[in-house]
Amino acid sequence: MLKKFLLSIFVTLFAFASQAPTATAPKSAKSVVDKSLEQLKNKGMVIENRKTTDTTDSFELVIKDFFKLAGLPPQASAPKGLDKNATKTVADKGLYSDLNGIAMQVDINYSKESYASALYLSKFPTESMSKDEKALMARIIKDQLIFITSDFNINTNKYNLAFKDIDETFDTIKIKTAGIQGSGTYDMDNLDTQDMVFKMATIMLTPTEKKFLGEYLTMNNAYINMSSIPNDKVLDLNYNVGVEMVDANISKSVTKVNKANVDIKFGNINRNAYNKLIELSQSNIAIDPSSPELMNLLTALITQDLYIEIKDISVDDLIANGQKMGGMKVTAKASFKKDPNLAQLLKINPMMALSALEVEANIQLSQSMLKALSQTPKGAMLAFIPPKMENGMAIYLIKYSGGKLLVNGNPLQ
Repeated sequence: MLKKFLLSIFVTLFAFASQAPTATAPKSAKSVVDKSLEQLKNKGMVIENRKTTDTTDSFELVIKDFFKLAGLPPQASAPKGLDKNATKTVADKGLYSDLNGIAMQVDINYSKESYASALYLSKFPTESMSKDEKALMARIIKDQLIFITSDFNINTNKYNLAFKDIDETFDTIKIKTAGIQGSGTYDMDNLDTQDMVFKMATIMLTPTEKKFLGEYLTMNNAYINMSSIPNDKVLDLNYNVGVEMVDANISKSVTKVNKANVDIKFGNINRNAYNKLIELSQSNIAIDPSSPELMNLLTALITQDLYIEIKDISVDDLIANGQKMGGMKVTAKASFKKDPNLAQLLKINPMMALSALEVEANIQLSQSMLKALSQTPKGAMLAFIPPKMENGMAIYLIKYSGGKLLVNGNPLQ
């Protein structure tokens, strides 16, 4: 139930935030919301109980077709033994159909150049829930535990949002959250010019049942940074995810993470193909991941100057299953040699493009982490590749070019 509940909240928020009015729409705070609501109606939601004035708005966003809202294909199939004309969809089988009927109350105040809103859960279908789950959901709705405030400026395209802090004890778990907020730029007429910062100051989960006493999960200062920066016919995508501290004791296994960070850049992506991909994702068309149209669009993202750069993947210190592992750091860059036939090779067989691929990487592992990785099936090869040792760290300098792989200057046999 919890997974479906969180999924429904995420999909609703994303759908509400990602609707873009056409360039011909009048630019006012209210027109931005009106156009978003019109598009949401075409994506499986309905607007109920709306009361609107020149300066205020109040309505419920209700999910009527979760599959359509999430952009999922219906996945029709004919079960064995039934007539071929008797088809059932995944939704018919009840996988996510019980999410239909979820409602979020939205209250908005308009000004000349911006609007401020509050969004909170107002209804949740409980037919398939147990008595305890129904009581829990009633409490969440009554106390407005899912409560999000936001504001958006239509001239600067800047937005801010904040989740209500929670400090609640339920039947089986205590939950405490603080400082969950986001900000960024969302240009509704230029979807390839965006940035977002999302932060979570504290999340603490503590089971209250006797069989789980002593277990806990604490996370401090987690963050997600994303941006897209266009430059003429190409654009760069940047993703940065990390956390300052994770401390967990689950099933008598202690795990601690100190300063984990992932920072990746996709450079020189085909801007036109990226925009078409965004438009497709926001359309009402169910996307088949294996369709030739989608594969051609994904292939078109690749330009002659495309590169993928791992600016940083690192952990300052790690304890896994009670074992001290130390730290690690990885940097890398992958690009393609200039090849006028690259696009054609990718369409024929993506593996054929490996001949044009060039990679350089620097991997640094603590001795404890190297030893632990060498004992796993996927990392067993490390035991046969001698690293360079510097300041107590095992270092692997990897270079791949022209179909040849070198590790610390030596060809990998």
